[in-house]
Amino acid sequence: MQHRLFKLLLEDEDVQFTDLLLHTKVRWLSRGKILERFIMLLPQMKEFIASRGEFYEKLENKDWLIDLRFLTDITAKLNELNLKIQWKNQHIADMISAVNAFKCKLVLLKSHLLKKSLSHFPNIKYTVESLNLNNENFTATSYLEIIDKLIEEFSSRFEDFAVLEFVLRFFINPFNVTEDYVLEIVSVYLELHNIKDLELEIINLQSGIILKAHSDKMFWNLVDENKYPILRKCALKIYSYCATYNCESLFSNMKYLKSKYRTKLNDSHLDNCLRTGNSKYIPNYKKLAENMVPKFHTEFYV
Repeated sequence: MQHRLFKLLLEDEDVQFTDLLLHTKVRWLSRGKILERFIMLLPQMKEFIASRGEFYEKLENKDWLIDLRFLTDITAKLNELNLKIQWKNQHIADMISAVNAFKCKLVLLKSHLLKKSLSHFPNIKYTVESLNLNNENFTATSYLEIIDKLIEEFSSRFEDFAVLEFVLRFFINPFNVTEDYVLEIVSVYLELHNIKDLELEIINLQSGIILKAHSDKMFWNLVDENKYPILRKCALKIYSYCATYNCESLFSNMKYLKSKYRTKLNDSHLDNCLRTGNSKYIPNYKKLAENMVPKFHTEFYV
């Protein structure tokens, strides 16, 4: 009943949202969204609580409110990062770039807090201004410790990206990487044993005038598989790295395809259906139908 009364209050006040959100660990964006919604509807919640004759000390505590705003700002930035690295059609290079950019942003946030600048913390800035506090009186010691922990955590969790980033540079544009240890990095990371053949292929590839003229996203589709078998295989391995979004969508599609109502599906059928369901290719059905109709009529009359 209290939930319904609160929703009626939000409808009467004509605010942007008419309800709060619930948190679930299954949805990895819900934590940040809940905090944002809670912050936006905080005045209405205070009004509703007061109408019931109740009082919550934390909702009037300045330090607690600033902590809540800081948590909201940080989770919003983490949500933004999650959307960049867990969305469809994401290449591994895009994900590494997003993580590296976020680590640099954390350093920038720390520098702003040291200067007591709140330009990158809109929620904290709003609370400080609404409470008539000066930036000079704002203490950010605990927030600096949290950001330091985030920087340390990101550095330790994604330390393998340093080697992978160098490998990606080579396979994105093999003509721009001229360091002597490129062969060693590529061979060690991809666990190759025939280094001599790989070395010859790299030299032949970097000397190819025709291939240099086509160094774009479709470059490795133009590389001859018979002439560069090792490099082509390595490139396919690198480009097969994808975000977990693709894996999760694959399992979701399999859940609907492989049901008790389709018990005659074998592994081959399921594989073809999954490839079709997760492919970006859209056939030209009209053209296919036009090509099939004359053939059908000819066979019919014969």
